[in-house]
Amino acid sequence: DGFQFLSKLRNSKKSRNIAIPAIALTAYASAEHRQLALASGFQQHLAKPVDFDALLDEVRKIFDGKAIELAERVRTSSGSDRVS
Repeated sequence: DGFQFLSKLRNSKKSRNIAIPAIALTAYASAEHRQLALASGFQQHLAKPVDFDALLDEVRKIFDGKAIELAERVRTSSGSDRVS
């Protein structure tokens, strides 16, 4: 469960003072699930199947472009525009 994992991760002693970004990638696409994810600390909620460009846009927003080079390499090597 992503909600429990994120809570445990953010509340652990080693990461308590570190900003840990998270994007919920889920099959649950309703407005209620989106609100639950955001209220639980996720920065964004994307419903599966996730378009790679949409995910990359959200990663850019969260990381200010710092992780883009790696994401582009993953996309090129996978040959797919979908994340399942």
